[in-house]
Amino acid sequence: MSTNRPPRRPAVYTPWSRRFTDERALDLSAAMQLHEEVHTRWRKSQYAKPIIFDAFASVILDHIEAHASLPTDPKLREALVNAIKKVVAL
Repeated sequence: MSTNRPPRRPAVYTPWSRRFTDERALDLSAAMQLHEEVHTRWRKSQYAKPIIFDAFASVILDHIEAHASLPTDPKLREALVNAIKKVVAL
């Protein structure tokens, strides 16, 4: 006697309304609409402004400086800020 379940057979019944729709296309169009709506709202928010990258990089550097000492060379600090901006822009 086996304790395994018998293999499941796929359902034969398909609801009438689903026979004539392309559900993948509907899902894709809904996802694209949602992306466009979110992207539009983001563009209008304060977080889309280019200055936010500078502010975020400054906050990150402050957190790093709280745990480790950073050199005071302005060129090195600028290189760190640019590296943080590039990572955030991904």
